[in-house]
Amino acid sequence: MPYYKDVIPNVSNDIKIIIPSIHLDVYTSYESTLKEGLEIHPLSSKPGYKNTTLIISGHAGFGKNVYFNHLIELKKGNEIIIDDFTYQYHYIIEEKEIVQKGNKYSFTFNENYLYLITCYKLDKQVIIKAKMT
Repeated sequence: MPYYKDVIPNVSNDIKIIIPSIHLDVYTSYESTLKEGLEIHPLSSKPGYKNTTLIISGHAGFGKNVYFNHLIELKKGNEIIIDDFTYQYHYIIEEKEIVQKGNKYSFTFNENYLYLITCYKLDKQVIIKAKMT
């Protein structure tokens, strides 16, 4: 299995996403876009405050900046760590859904959730929902 440890070029490194089960260890920024590889949704709130929701989208597929290639392999109970360089926030996966691209999805706000989103095949998306422990 590939090991991803990278710094997304040309952006500040506000947080690090660590997913031990798929060997992901990547930095990103609140200003980065999918062009750089990962994008934090503007409705997201920074972890560390009460009742926060963080939504991060990333590419999967071929080429450069495809950090979320192995999200499909994640399972309920796997751990995700968000490190903001002052504290590490631990999340446990509650759900993995595969949805049709373009369909609406209801995010849960104000309950310390993390969502990771990527493409799957040509017409679907994988959505990982994890709760802060």
